[in-house]
Amino acid sequence: MLRISLQWIRDYYRDGTAIFFGLLFPIVLVAVLGNMLANYDNADNKIGTLRIGYYAEEGTQAAQAVEGFAGAMDKANGVKLTRAPSIESAKSTVDKNKSDAALLFKDDLGVTVYEGGNKTKNMAANMIAQGFAREGAAYLAAYSSAAREDPAKVAALEKKLAALPTARGGFTADKKHAGRSQTMIDFYAVTMIVMICFMGSGIGAVMGIYYYRKEGLIKRLALSPKRGSSIFIESVLGCIPGNLAQVAAVMIPATFILGARYAADAAGNILLLAFFVLLGTTVTALFMIIGIAVSLKINPYLPIMAVLWSMLFASGSFNKQFSIPGAAAYMPPNIANRAVFELTMFGNTGPLLTLMAVLAVILAVACAVGSRLLLRKK
Repeated sequence: MLRISLQWIRDYYRDGTAIFFGLLFPIVLVAVLGNMLANYDNADNKIGTLRIGYYAEEGTQAAQAVEGFAGAMDKANGVKLTRAPSIESAKSTVDKNKSDAALLFKDDLGVTVYEGGNKTKNMAANMIAQGFAREGAAYLAAYSSAAREDPAKVAALEKKLAALPTARGGFTADKKHAGRSQTMIDFYAVTMIVMICFMGSGIGAVMGIYYYRKEGLIKRLALSPKRGSSIFIESVLGCIPGNLAQVAAVMIPATFILGARYAADAAGNILLLAFFVLLGTTVTALFMIIGIAVSLKINPYLPIMAVLWSMLFASGSFNKQFSIPGAAAYMPPNIANRAVFELTMFGNTGPLLTLMAVLAVILAVACAVGSRLLLRKK
């Protein structure tokens, strides 16, 4: 029982090259790249031009401050505010990707942020809204002509200022945290794990099948009484300890020696560990299928490494600024990195859990396809 799994485990730990590139090389890259590029690169996401649509009802006290605020913001580089004729119109500009977010101002000095699809720009819009809510309320209380004429209105406005959600800290109460800056160590502590999940698991799976085929083991297994599904699934299970070791070999020293930050709590880090292992296992199963389906006459190590290395570079895993515009967002390493950063930077588990569900489906399909291929060989 599970003898095939044990054979994969033994083969992994007997291979000095696999030990070096799978367990030592990634953390070395985290340390070298994270420190070497700390002063030459920026790990945080670039916001670019922030397009904000806004609406404030005409004739209200808030509208006076909003117009002055919008005029001042238009003079700032990288921020463009556009007035909308209605609340629905302001929201529509976001839905149609004409604005990155919308600010909806109320007469009682409250501000609602209608968010778009870019997490970083949403956070920037929220920070602008918070600043306006505080400063705008103080401005109205001090400079509104109506308030100057009627002292009672000054007291009323001061009460509104004290009751603002931002003053109570409730403006972002629905968010786990408002995001945090990211160092180059934080960036590479994630991307190098994703790198080894593709490089180590992919190359290891193809090379394992290649040597098994070269030694005639695939034929003997196909002719054995074992079912094809059992052979393939045991092979995949045998690679899980290696995938787990690869992830732990980066996460543990990166956290305790290099000071890298992953999730904010233990539950988040356990989720990250499970995700990385699932990612590596899924890549393993897919590349095993390639090794079984394609009868390779030459050693596939260099061709597979060249393809994977190029994909990782093009997706921005080694340098965020070096990627293929438009195409990088659809590359698997980039998708994995973005889902992880949603958790590590913003505390958002949704994208990661969704991606894990997709990976689980892909893994199940890959096991079914791989088992079928072995049955056909039998």
